[in-house]
Amino acid sequence: MKFAVFAFVCLLSTFVSAEEVEELGYDWDNIKSLDIFVEPIGPAEYVPPQAGLRIIGGNVAARNAFPYQAALIINNSGFCGGSIISNQWVLTAAHCVDTASSVQLILGAHNPSTTVNEPTQVRVVANARVVHTGWNGNTMQNDIALLRAASIPVGSSGISSVSLAPASSGTFAGSTAVLSGWGRTSDASNSIAAELRTVQLPIITNAVCANSYGTIITNQIICTSGAGNRGACNGDSGGPLVEFGYDWDNIKGLDLFVEPIGPAEYVPPQAGLRVINGNVAARGAFPYQAALIINNSGFCGGSIISNLWVLTAAHCVDTASSVQVILGAHNPRTTVNEPTQVRLAANARVVHTGWTASTLQNDIAVLRTANIPVGQTGISTIALAPANSGTFAGSTAVFSGWGRTSDASTTIANELKTVQLPVITNAVCASAYGSIITTQILCTSGAGNRGACSGDSGGPLVINGAEVGIASFAARQCAAGHPTGFVRFGSLVSAKMKFAAVAFVCLLSAFAAAEEVEELGYDWDNIKSLDLFVEPVGPAEYVPPQSGLRIIGGNVAARGAFPYQAALIINNSGFCGGSIISNEWVLTAAHCVDTASSVQLILGAHNPRTTVNEPTQVRIVASARIVHAQWDRANLQFDIALLRGASIPVGSAGISAVSLAPATSGTFAGSTAVLSGWGRTSDASNTIASELKTVQLPILTNAVCGNTYGTMITNQIICTSGAGNRGACNGDSGGPLVVSGVEVGVVSFGSRLCAAGNPTAYARVSFFRNWISTNSGV
Repeated sequence: MKFAVFAFVCLLSTFVSAEEVEELGYDWDNIKSLDIFVEPIGPAEYVPPQAGLRIIGGNVAARNAFPYQAALIINNSGFCGGSIISNQWVLTAAHCVDTASSVQLILGAHNPSTTVNEPTQVRVVANARVVHTGWNGNTMQNDIALLRAASIPVGSSGISSVSLAPASSGTFAGSTAVLSGWGRTSDASNSIAAELRTVQLPIITNAVCANSYGTIITNQIICTSGAGNRGACNGDSGGPLVEFGYDWDNIKGLDLFVEPIGPAEYVPPQAGLRVINGNVAARGAFPYQAALIINNSGFCGGSIISNLWVLTAAHCVDTASSVQVILGAHNPRTTVNEPTQVRLAANARVVHTGWTASTLQNDIAVLRTANIPVGQTGISTIALAPANSGTFAGSTAVFSGWGRTSDASTTIANELKTVQLPVITNAVCASAYGSIITTQILCTSGAGNRGACSGDSGGPLVINGAEVGIASFAARQCAAGHPTGFVRFGSLVSAKMKFAAVAFVCLLSAFAAAEEVEELGYDWDNIKSLDLFVEPVGPAEYVPPQSGLRIIGGNVAARGAFPYQAALIINNSGFCGGSIISNEWVLTAAHCVDTASSVQLILGAHNPRTTVNEPTQVRIVASARIVHAQWDRANLQFDIALLRGASIPVGSAGISAVSLAPATSGTFAGSTAVLSGWGRTSDASNTIASELKTVQLPILTNAVCGNTYGTMITNQIICTSGAGNRGACNGDSGGPLVVSGVEVGVVSFGSRLCAAGNPTAYARVSFFRNWISTNSGV
């Protein structure tokens, strides 16, 4: 199979252009797995069943433990598994999709039959497939296929891609692999499982497998043992078999080493006193501890400091393109017997701008995830030492991590370990490391060969329940008796790092290495509105301009007056408005997002250009979009779309949802509506406004509006008067038109000159009310 970028079968004509995301009309009790069965020709490797070892009757997976797992709904009636391999492609079995006319991909899910309590779940319609041309249902050979989606939000919470075994890989026979899926939980079951399940399976040789299945077992097949009645069942077809997700034997600590310039505080080793060969921590004893997998190959520690942020070392993540955050874990290598474990993809980072690898100064960073379940069993935050803390010299601190357990070890530990360490003065520490020891460094004694080792970087040093340090560097030999150097947390907080709740760097395609996160990497002067213009066919309703009555040159809105207003940054360069309609959905115009590969939602904002003096502002990456299937740029009909956010904090200060006009509403002609947005303030302006503006507008009859725009004015359009040069301008597209607290329109198009006195046209919400409800549940 040739998986070239150009190799795909376009199914725009054969795939149903379905938009349904929530209900999709699925009768889940009758969704059937699409499986292939072969009658064995030899005896089974029968071993009496072992409880909890198989997907049929096996373990429920920890939420988000398998962020690459996909569920597929085929032709609205069939079910298979799949795996995310990029931001566009899902890998599955050919027999699942060879006759498909439509496939919906359910990603980031724990229970695919619902979106309730599924904050990371995203549903995307496949728009292309590639089935191996050699696929043969009789011989079961070449049973592989690809599905393409417009945009899979890899990197958002609960969604990431899985690495693929290289062509040069061996047979894997003798290795232990992990299977995950929603297949039947017993032979007696007639429906798929409600929760994602997992099982560890030994990979067997093909010779052993052929004893059961004969000549079907060729070199393109890999088999797992069925001993103990373990394995896949109906509904698991197409799902991934993974050799422990990460190659843990080759996961390496991302550590900094300093060659000591002075003698060690050497004391003969004391058993059980250090992370290297030290004590195994009690399960749940360090609920603030985080494990980080960086770029699928590096390992560091971290600490949970809020429901959004994890604190770590700059050297761990300064070059990261992806970070998985493992929380509530005792053994991060597995999710088996790890009931409190949660895995999230970091979606933002802030690395201290003063971080310097040559001097090891300012070695501090934070990672943001969509939602850390602080307060659930095994997961909590750690308090931080205040800026006015003392030196802590003479105090005893507690350190925890999964670093190497000896200098001879080549991998991280299987279990969380802990050690008590005396804090020493910087003068004593400088005798080992010299001028690197500044006031921003805190050191612990290496006497007794105690301290951090490879893999512990970024982890927390704690005194009396408050974090005082972040593991930064040590001598190359962990057991040589030298001190461990930590970032002294209080010193850097007061100096520079700004850990505001809203301060983050958006990660849509890669991490941005900036600390001044208010700017989000956007060149605001060149952020352009995504607007539609129509040349009027009739005269304008021109009235001499009246100051203060229009968004162009109009009134600045009172802060918090429009808590449903959203600002959208599209592909890091385009700007539109939108409206919050629930704790998951934002309503906007199709023309704003129809070609979007990334959208950031800025909510609760007065000035979206900054987070300074914006206490209610929240920024969320949209994880899914639904564009009306009949959207047509030629005639500007069906200009409506929905964006999904992982969790919109509706009800928090400055953020609420707007009600929508019911389908039975009248025309609203003669009513006065309110428009809000950040569109241009004049035709001469070339950037969006820095403050939210608003204007009151009379609603016209469609007959009057048709005098200006002709046949484009259909019953799905609502118009407001342009008299007095009032109305929307560039950058207002997608924004809400509201009458008496109810949204009646979504800004769609106007004339190219905002101040020419022509009407503004909107998608009529009442016309699309059923579409909105069907696709969002609102």
